[in-house]
Amino acid sequence: MSNRKQPYQQPKPDDEEALWQYVSGSLPPEKAHLLEADKVDDPFWNDAVEGLQQLGDSQKIRKVTAQLKQQAHKTAGSKDRKKSMQRHQQHNILITVLILLLLLVCYFFFHFGAR
Repeated sequence: MSNRKQPYQQPKPDDEEALWQYVSGSLPPEKAHLLEADKVDDPFWNDAVEGLQQLGDSQKIRKVTAQLKQQAHKTAGSKDRKKSMQRHQQHNILITVLILLLLLVCYFFFHFGAR
């Protein structure tokens, strides 16, 4: 296995809650410092903190976050359905072509083989 970092990993619930506590200022200073030291090289964390600090209202942000997560799940589901539909369509085309070839072979067999 490769030890490369994934470009995006789903945040753990503890990380998400720590982010909210950090932004709201309710995290104890010792834990905030440990969190900063742990996340210093994480550009996603830094961007999230900056964005949340600029927006301010945490309840509104949580609602928007929940809506975005829901939309992401719907989008991912629709892509899976599209791929599934494409596979079924490809199978149907293949079956249709095989049936037409079988009919063509039968036609030539009975038309030219009967003489």
